[in-house]
Amino acid sequence: MNKVKIIQHRLGEGALVFLIAIGWAALSGIGDIVLGVFQVNVRSLPLNFYLLSMLYCEGIAVLAMLVRYRQRPLLLGTSNSDINIDRDYLWGLLLGGIVFTVIWALILIQGGYALSVVFKASHLWLIVLYLFGFMIQSLFEELVCRGYVMGYWLEQGHVLTAVLLNALLFMGLHLGNPGFNKQAALGIFLFGILMSLVRLACGSIWMGAGFHAIWNFFEGIVFGTAVSGLPNIGLIVKSSATANNPLASGGVFGLESSTTSIVVHLIAIAAVLFIIQNSGPKGSFSKRLSLNGKGTNVEARDD
Repeated sequence: MNKVKIIQHRLGEGALVFLIAIGWAALSGIGDIVLGVFQVNVRSLPLNFYLLSMLYCEGIAVLAMLVRYRQRPLLLGTSNSDINIDRDYLWGLLLGGIVFTVIWALILIQGGYALSVVFKASHLWLIVLYLFGFMIQSLFEELVCRGYVMGYWLEQGHVLTAVLLNALLFMGLHLGNPGFNKQAALGIFLFGILMSLVRLACGSIWMGAGFHAIWNFFEGIVFGTAVSGLPNIGLIVKSSATANNPLASGGVFGLESSTTSIVVHLIAIAAVLFIIQNSGPKGSFSKRLSLNGKGTNVEARDD
């Protein structure tokens, strides 16, 4: 097969993978579809009820993916059989909470936020419900991007393609969010790269899923910032972006598009790359990786 045909084949293959991934991502709107079928006016629903319903409905999509790809563990985000899900997920929650808090605190110091405390005892049950809701929602996004898309290319042995294409898809899924701009695109893309590298370092998506879950939970519920341009919920603290420093806070889109977040993401990416490259005798991208979840080695190419 000559180079032109190889390129055409790769482009067609990539387009098909993207279309299937977008189809899976569309399942995240199954709650809106149900409401539309029953002609329910969304604006008439209490905001918390509506948002929680949408988060929990994504559990249907999670189950569908688990059933569909049960025989292909790479597409479910598992690169080898030696995985401790509980440990990885808890580490992800801890690290995600620390990284988000550091970024938020740096933005606060720069004058990017005006704070107001809004916590009430009656919020406790909502806080718990949102925590589990974001755990479901973030797991679904990780299954689609770091699971299906990244896993597909890892099956082919194309590590670099796996990392870049799933991060591009992850960025693309946020294109329609309010306040999306070039800086937001860069911030979301870097978050996708970071989660991809975490998968490579850990051998599964579970640490990334925990990181992603607590990130969204802290962002929307604990610190009350905009969640990728979506409504500021804030059940403990509300952090309102100040007009005089939009680059520091990320403005309408939220923390991910802030200069501070982008810099911290670059530092985190460099740190994870260093860990990966020094985790084996030959380094991550040149050594043989156990990719099929059953202990069989597949040659990982650098593309």
